[in-house]
Amino acid sequence: MGQRLGIIVTDGSGRIAAAYYHWAAYTSSSANVLKQFLLSGGYRDATNTHLDRWARLKGVLQALFNTGAGISAFPHDHELEAYEKEGFPKDMLVTSTDRNNGLAYLTKEGIDDTEHWAEFTIYVDIDKDIIDFGVFYEYESVDDWAEQLEVEDEEEIEDFRKDALGATNKVLFNPHEMSRAEALALCVIIIRSSIKHFNTEAQAWLTEDCDSLSTICSIEGVIDVDLIQVEGGVLRGPNDELYVFIE
Repeated sequence: MGQRLGIIVTDGSGRIAAAYYHWAAYTSSSANVLKQFLLSGGYRDATNTHLDRWARLKGVLQALFNTGAGISAFPHDHELEAYEKEGFPKDMLVTSTDRNNGLAYLTKEGIDDTEHWAEFTIYVDIDKDIIDFGVFYEYESVDDWAEQLEVEDEEEIEDFRKDALGATNKVLFNPHEMSRAEALALCVIIIRSSIKHFNTEAQAWLTEDCDSLSTICSIEGVIDVDLIQVEGGVLRGPNDELYVFIE
């Protein structure tokens, strides 16, 4: 079925939009999708609580379009009708029938389907400007990892322990409750640590914007991402919980 990723966008009223991406719910590819979403000018409008609902929802769609997604053009989804009913500009409209690039939804039915079919989901609260990145396997400790995966080989456990409890793989923010700057920092950390697993062409795609993002994260005082080095695809959280990359 593929690694199915969902982005669910919420505000104080509940879920307002979504996008579904087939084959994208790997930690590195999800980080790239989130990076493009957060770097869109539309995201700034979406989180501007001084704007009206229409302008903010328009910003959400622009941010989703920036990831490569488009309003689902499948007739049974009725998303084009919903887009037209909202009165969004026709020259802004991007449509898609490609699940890999992303299908965007405005209707309750489309959002429900995204949440149902996604194996991993990124939640974005535009009222609070909080991002919940859930595209990891998560464990409370090394022992929890070994128990859940039924790993009994001591050498394998010790190898994992070295990666999990390294001196440079710890972040002091919670990946499930991040500001925009923290989320961008996380994207840089994930993408950089994943580069060695990809070919040269993919490396160019993954590293796009990383240098400028490092500057953004440093300026906003979140984290010096250059100091974070993840080995073996294991990130350590503020309470030493473990986030294992899906690759």
